Amino acid sequence: MEILNKWDKQIAIVFAIGSPRILKLLVGKITNQEVSFPNIIHPEVYFADKLSLLLGKGNVVVRGCSFSVDVTIGDFNQFNSISALAHDVKVGSYNVFMPLTRISGEVSIGDSNFFAIGSVVLQNLKIGNDTRIGPGSYVMTKTKDGNLYMGNPAKRTIL
Repeated sequence: MEILNKWDKQIAIVFAIGSPRILKLLVGKITNQEVSFPNIIHPEVYFADKLSLLLGKGNVVVRGCSFSVDVTIGDFNQFNSISALAHDVKVGSYNVFMPLTRISGEVSIGDSNFFAIGSVVLQNLKIGNDTRIGPGSYVMTKTKDGNLYMGNPAKRTIL
């Protein structure tokens, strides 16, 4: 980080890290105004309506993902293979969507959440901040910040 923060020319960097906490920590250590954070989007990503997509910076979207209409995405999110966001979804920043994550329409997602492989969030729900959704879990009710949810239907899990 010291070298990057002293870099005297423009440079673009991307983080592809599957941990919201580490992702946020690293981004927060960069103070150099010469550093930019482009979005990296695989050519095989499907957008139902690019004109209605609002996309922040530093997002990584890999092969086979799809985005419906009126989708808003913040900064530094990671979308892994074949994940999908339906219509009118709002995503904050520093979220990680592992492969095959499905987010139904009109879902609101805060910051620093982790969605494990094959997780599903049903329509019209709110996922707050620092929430973890277990593999293959189906979220059918609003979650509480800072908790782990697992199962079908997903229930708050205490470890």
